[in-house]
Amino acid sequence: MFDVRCSAFDVRCSTSYPLFTKVYSTIITIRNIHRLGSNMAGSDIYTGTLDVLVLKALTKGPLHGYAIGLWIRRTSAEVLSVQEGVLYPALHRLEKRGWVTAKWGTTETNRRAKFYRLTGRGRTHLEAEVARLTEHSEAVLSVLKALG
Repeated sequence: MFDVRCSAFDVRCSTSYPLFTKVYSTIITIRNIHRLGSNMAGSDIYTGTLDVLVLKALTKGPLHGYAIGLWIRRTSAEVLSVQEGVLYPALHRLEKRGWVTAKWGTTETNRRAKFYRLTGRGRTHLEAEVARLTEHSEAVLSVLKALG
């Protein structure tokens, strides 16, 4: 049994599929920023979405893990927050798939860190996933905006 809650919806689902529950309850916490400025925990984003966000962060050039998480948080106006315990396994997964490469370097604060760079295969995957996610998001918005 799991709950999904956000400001516009209150959905309760039960499932006997532990894999679905595990995948669904992973990855990024979305914070719903209210008009008063308070944060409230919302739903989770699927693993594939995290991969796309990380790959997108790397389109302008190499970044270390902390900078990737910071870019996602700032670019989403503080709505998406990626925890380190989720980000680094994702980076390792992307590296295994050949979508990013990693190289040790020095950060702007003079610390040693791994810098991740988008590969050609990663860029191709990103373009395909952005198209797929855009189509899916537009379809979901159409349903949500439907009268009735």
